[in-house]
Amino acid sequence: MKRELKSAMKKPLVSTKVLKYCLILFKGFLMDANGLASLAPLIILFAIFYFLIIRPQQKQQKAHAAMLTALEKGDKIVTSGGLIVTIVKPEEDFIKIKLNDDTIVKLDRSFVAKKVELGNENA
Repeated sequence: MKRELKSAMKKPLVSTKVLKYCLILFKGFLMDANGLASLAPLIILFAIFYFLIIRPQQKQQKAHAAMLTALEKGDKIVTSGGLIVTIVKPEEDFIKIKLNDDTIVKLDRSFVAKKVELGNENA
């Protein structure tokens, strides 16, 4: 039992070459602290762009996608061209819309700008 412990104690857990390499890297890291400090403004600028531009746009895209999936027959929508129309039949990729009493056309879902709420019809 003692021989096993002695032999285990003689073997280093990490070789000396690895330790020397780690020390060289750590020394280079400490010497290049100014390089890390110069990246701080860039990181802060990216964080500002993320919270002011990217994140709100992602929320808006999710809300628009949810609105498109929730469209039903009889809803009024505004198209990208500015037409206010009524949905006749929502399909998977297209929506059949009624422009007036006798004109029904197909509209791609990507051209729906927004859904008109009941109180905002005259807006």
